[in-house]
Amino acid sequence: MIEVIILVSALSIDSFLASFAYSSEGIRIPFRCACLIAGIGVGFLGISLYCADIVNNFLSPMLCRRISCIIFLLMGFHALFEGAIKRFLRHRRNKAMTLSFHNIRLVFDIYLDETKADVDKSKYLSVKEAVYLAIALSLDGLVSGFAFGIQITQPVYVLVVSFSVGLISLIVGFAIGERIGKKNKLDCSWLSGLLFLFLAGTRFLS
Repeated sequence: MIEVIILVSALSIDSFLASFAYSSEGIRIPFRCACLIAGIGVGFLGISLYCADIVNNFLSPMLCRRISCIIFLLMGFHALFEGAIKRFLRHRRNKAMTLSFHNIRLVFDIYLDETKADVDKSKYLSVKEAVYLAIALSLDGLVSGFAFGIQITQPVYVLVVSFSVGLISLIVGFAIGERIGKKNKLDCSWLSGLLFLFLAGTRFLS
């Protein structure tokens, strides 16, 4: 139970920060789009849990724990230094980095700056724009879900909790962004790193 809460909390922090950024910039996120974003995140997580369940049939429990530990460890360090990584990628993106496919380039741009999903600058997130934002926010779930799914037996429970927490994080992030305003920047992505490292530790000690 506690590990499920830790996982979905770590995955929901990016959604919270994205919603906060949108609110601070005066970009509206309709409730149906918030539900869509949370739903796509659950879809990505479900795919990774399903793949992990297949892997469980071929690897020993000890090897599964070690793989899970390594994945969470890498994700933890990535989240801890995500701010610096994004600054470096923005610098490279502005100078020389190009991507051939428009959709891939857009998702990459949204990863670097969530508000880029508002492509038409309408200050209102459409369903299509919400899909792009959801994909950018769901990449961590695709990886961490695989790591977590290697050792769980109730994936449906994880998905239900993930959808609920993800939707709540979007709503709360938007509400706080409205109160704090544009002048304040919020960056707590490092908290995800600590949570992923905790999960890595539980795998290492088990």
